[in-house]
Amino acid sequence: MTPPNPTYWLCTTPRSGSSALGDALSATGVAGRPTEYFNRRFWPELFARFGLAGRAEEAEAVPDYLRALVFQTASPNGVFGVKAMLDADMAPFFAGLRTLRGCAAHSEAELIRTVFPGVRFVYLTRRNKVRQAVSFWRAQQSGVWERYHGDAVREGARAHFDFAALSGLVQELSLREARWQELFDALEATPYTVVYEDYVRDPEGTVRGILDFLELAPPPGWSLPRLTMERLADETSDAWVARYLAEAEGA
Repeated sequence: MTPPNPTYWLCTTPRSGSSALGDALSATGVAGRPTEYFNRRFWPELFARFGLAGRAEEAEAVPDYLRALVFQTASPNGVFGVKAMLDADMAPFFAGLRTLRGCAAHSEAELIRTVFPGVRFVYLTRRNKVRQAVSFWRAQQSGVWERYHGDAVREGARAHFDFAALSGLVQELSLREARWQELFDALEATPYTVVYEDYVRDPEGTVRGILDFLELAPPPGWSLPRLTMERLADETSDAWVARYLAEAEGA
């Protein structure tokens, strides 16, 4: 099976602002609705939504899931977008693609070439890895990953500062980005790179740049609406970043 073109992947790592950027791209009405469709943690709900209830554990169901996914989430112009993290939670998706005829021994790059010919990549990175690690560590501990305007404030588990854990996450985030680069190299692909800090300064300009890369045009008179996702970083985040940098310098 082959998804329609243009198809694009929003390639990123945790706590990079990818949910906000995905919402912004969805708001254009021409760039699909990119979210983590390939992440196995969300499959029970998604498989049920697309008429495949009870099959989320079957590798052989992945091609059927992908067909339904593309059909039901592409924007009216046929564009399909997905957000991808390229981690262990995505491994079952590749395993499912290997059930397609002739794909059993394919590498990840070969699977992408076969199943997504002509796919384009938007690569979202975050310049400040320490702040990204702080966001990641707090979300892991509290269980609060995002909040939208109007949502009831949910108090998660109390987070605590841990220099060793944060150092590990800084390294992990860099390694995850290196894995994306290895995949791009294997595909001989040049992604369109977006830096989170630049997106925050100019969300609409960033989105328009991505649309230009995808050769898509927003509707006449379009402007980015006010998005409802709220920023979770606060004074505690700032204090942890400062404490981490001070301890790192001392070390």
